[in-house]
Amino acid sequence: MVGDMVLASWRRGVAMVRRLLVLLPVKAAGSLIALLALLSALHCSAAADPRPQQQACSRVLKVAISPIGKSMMVSPTGQVSGIVSDFLGHVSELTGCKFEFVVVPRVRAFLMLKNGSVDIVPAVVRTAERDQSGAFIHAYDTTPMLVSLKNTLPPTLALDELQNGALVIGVVRGYDYGPTYTGLIEHPKVKPRVASVADPDTLARLLAAHRIDAVLMVPSAFVNAAEAVNIADAVDVTRIVGMPSAPTGMYINVLTIDAAERARLTDAIAVLARRGEYGRLLKRYYSTPTWALYGLDVDASVLDGAR
Repeated sequence: MVGDMVLASWRRGVAMVRRLLVLLPVKAAGSLIALLALLSALHCSAAADPRPQQQACSRVLKVAISPIGKSMMVSPTGQVSGIVSDFLGHVSELTGCKFEFVVVPRVRAFLMLKNGSVDIVPAVVRTAERDQSGAFIHAYDTTPMLVSLKNTLPPTLALDELQNGALVIGVVRGYDYGPTYTGLIEHPKVKPRVASVADPDTLARLLAAHRIDAVLMVPSAFVNAAEAVNIADAVDVTRIVGMPSAPTGMYINVLTIDAAERARLTDAIAVLARRGEYGRLLKRYYSTPTWALYGLDVDASVLDGAR
């Protein structure tokens, strides 16, 4: 649409210059010929520019930020950084939309999405319940795995082995990786052995103190917590046979953002996903430890050799 407007303006300018060329003396006509060349150059430049020329959102959009690995990091002074803030910076460049970060616990983030207190919840797994409160935009897939101290668990375990075993498993309240994950931690034989806590930091302390046997989550979400208690180089990751991957991305509030702005944001995120921006950010932020990218499925060409 914007391209059509640029083309129409260029054509009107060219027509005006041509009419003046007929009426003016040769010397003045030479200047107008130069102007015609400039108009042509400007048109070619505008046509070659692939960036969407879109209007900004009608207001600043509120984004629920909950510390999760290097995806969302919050400093002691409240400064937000990480993959999500960098990615939304790219979205802002494409759309003109501005974002305000609201730091809240993960469980509260979904309540705020539901009651309209926030506009976006990022780095989130899609579930049927959440679909009732927001429009989901897919960015990548995640698979929860077991993170344990080295030499305590095998490289793989089946779901039935976990159900019939004796492992004490730690999880974070509000994390949901789909029906299989929920079915496992709610299984009658497993639930008594599940330690449900508020954040990954608590789980890292429990694991370091041998009070739990393993942490169940996407490994990348546990990196910062493991580094904080100096166990990042002392853990292994166990894949759970039968645990499917879950679509992961962002939820946009359907109550607070109108259809046109939702479409604009969706299109921008889709463009960035096709460019591999999210994958590049993941690889940059999770260059270490070696297990950080396990369970992430973005763009195989971007993450090749990293998993």
